[in-house]
Amino acid sequence: MNLLKFGAIDIGSNAVRLFIANIIEDEHNTNSVITKSSMHRIPIRLGEDVFSTGEVGEIKSEKLLKTMQAFNLIMDVQQVKQYRACATSALREARNSAQIINEIYKSTGIKIEIISSQEEAHLLYRCRKLDEFKNEYNYISIDLGGGSMEFTLFNLKDTIDSNSFKVGTIRMLNGLVEDSEIENLKAWLCDKVQKNKHIRLIGSGGNMNKLFKLAQVKKGKPLSYKKLKNLLKFLSSYDYDDRMKVVELNPDRADVIIPAAQLFLKIMEWSGIKEIYVPMVGLVDGIVADEYIKYRTKLRGIPFTEPVDLMIDNS
Repeated sequence: MNLLKFGAIDIGSNAVRLFIANIIEDEHNTNSVITKSSMHRIPIRLGEDVFSTGEVGEIKSEKLLKTMQAFNLIMDVQQVKQYRACATSALREARNSAQIINEIYKSTGIKIEIISSQEEAHLLYRCRKLDEFKNEYNYISIDLGGGSMEFTLFNLKDTIDSNSFKVGTIRMLNGLVEDSEIENLKAWLCDKVQKNKHIRLIGSGGNMNKLFKLAQVKKGKPLSYKKLKNLLKFLSSYDYDDRMKVVELNPDRADVIIPAAQLFLKIMEWSGIKEIYVPMVGLVDGIVADEYIKYRTKLRGIPFTEPVDLMIDNS
């Protein structure tokens, strides 16, 4: 058995995450299993600055720099062999993102890539577990972040289509989602559902994972519209403070979980699909899987096609 450690950094609009994975290869290198070693999540909320002012402010820039310095030390201690650092919606839109990225690189050596919405969708597609999908279905994967919502329509053979909309929980909290963007999202979704038969919905992101856990749905089973609606009613019966004290939600989760639940309910209504599967994986899982595939391809000089089994719960 061979054990490797790979890392993934996700710089999002709500939180910044470092995921370190154990990659376990058997002695014949015919199968690889990725398991969680550690997850570190810092709720900086870059989107609060960017979506209202167009740039990251001095305080949040300093917090991001200190977070990257800490992540660099953690990866060093854990002897991470390979990693990738990706930034999404907030730094994509920030006027001063190049300056921030340059300062972080000078201080830590961490090179941050601002990835496109298409690349984000590709990485999310990477973290699917093939044994959870069936040939007769098409799937729409929905990843909700603080700044955007990524959609990927795929089946077991290929990615069919993908799209990104500026509809995120931080934008929603601050009243910064355009009505036209909601209409574009609805139109795209309804068009794909109409043109593709036998569709199942897949939800990902921190809020969806937390909703799934709070609903106490058995792993592998879908979260129903009725159960999600009842959960939203339960959460909405508490104010922000009580959602932290009674429901035991983190401060940066207690506010955004309400618009997240509302949005997923709308998606189920628009699509006419009354249940959603939640595999409990996200962007950092896809980054690790993609980096490992690149590593094995380079190592062997040929495309790596052996199965990569994700056994991760990152909520």
